Formats: sequence, C-alpha cells, structure tokens
Amino acid sequence: SQNEPLVVYMTIRELAEYAGVSTASTLRFCQKCGFAGYKELKYTLKNNLKTHSNVPNNNVSEIIDCIQKFEQPLYKDRLEKALDILSEDVQIICIGIGNSGITARYAARRLSSLKKFSLCIDDPFYSVELPKSNMVALAFSISGEREEVIRMVESFKKSGCPSIAVTVSETSLLSKYADVTLPYYLSYKGLSKVVDTTSQMPATALIEILANMLYEREQQNE
Repeated sequence: SQNEPLVVYMTIRELAEYAGVSTASTLRFCQKCGFAGYKELKYTLKNNLKTHSNVPNNNVSEIIDCIQKFEQPLYKDRLEKALDILSEDVQIICIGIGNSGITARYAARRLSSLKKFSLCIDDPFYSVELPKSNMVALAFSISGEREEVIRMVESFKKSGCPSIAVTVSETSLLSKYADVTLPYYLSYKGLSKVVDTTSQMPATALIEILANMLYEREQQNE
C-alpha cells in the first residue's frame, strides 16, 4: 500500500481515526493477523519495508524519499489540518533555535510574502509575553525535545493559541503540545544535546508546500 511508509510511524489511535474504526477494532485486526499487538505489527511492517526498499542507504536518497512521502494521501490530511489553522486571520509566530531557528526565519519570511503577519523567535530568552489572542505558533525542532522551544509552545498553548510542530518524530514531547504535527521521518543525526547535523531540507520543503497550499486557497476565496 502507498500508505505503508507512514503507518509505521502512526499511533494506534491515529490509524484507527484514519480508518474510521475504534482502537479496539484495530487491535483485534492486529491479533487476527497473528500479531501480539499493534507494536509488533508496526515492527514487522517496518522491517519488511526496509527489506524491500529500493532507496540506497545514504543521506541524499533518504532526504528525497522523505520529501516524496509528503505527496501521500495520509500525509496530505496532516497538511490540510495545518492549512486550516494558518489560513485563518491570525498572526504567525515561527519558533526555532540553532539550525531550526534559521528555518523558522525562512518560514516567517516566506509566509510574509503571502501577506500573512509572520514573525520569528529564535532566541530562547526572548519574552513571549505577547497578546496571544489571535496568534498561531509554528514551531521547528529537529528532535522535538528542546526544552526552550517546548517552553515557548507551552506558553502559547496555555493562552489558547493553536500550534503546529515540524519535527522528525510525532512521538516527541513537542508533538504532545502541538495541535498538528508535521513529522518528516528523517534519521536524527544529533552529535550532542544541542548540536546535530540532521538536514533541514525536509522542513524547508514543508514550508514551501504549506506556502503554496495557502496561496492556492486564498486565490480560491477571492
């Protein structure tokens, strides 16, 4: 199935919601297929995909394969949910630190070109005590575990503002605070807690995809 590469990263609740069934039904399906549970099914499926994958094990090919997943129907549902938030009359605050801060600055600039009020916060000590009544947090974090980014997103969430997380994993702590997570399933190449060499190309591609979708929606509404 064309959705198999995404299913291996989904929780049982997300898969059940996408299939239109209950989590109990999903678990029973796993057991009928001979698996002890959902985790065993995902483990087997992931190994099967690796065995039959035609993608060479190198960084460039992994990045290309990652970006191609954004075209799959299951991922487009996530993009549409993010677009629903961004297309409202809101002020967009792009958040990121280090390399992700550079990506956040580009996101703010790209969205500003569409006449969306967008700012970037790339300083973890920058005060976020802003009037958040009409704001959206668009947070970038490769690992999804940076305490400073999570703290800022948590501040927005407590004020009732929606947030979108762009990170390598939907099981990260940042994802738990986000209303929508756009994971890009790339191998995390962290050298330390604060330094990593993971590519920002998938995150940049997601910015471009969202910007193009936002432009098309605004054209349709005119």
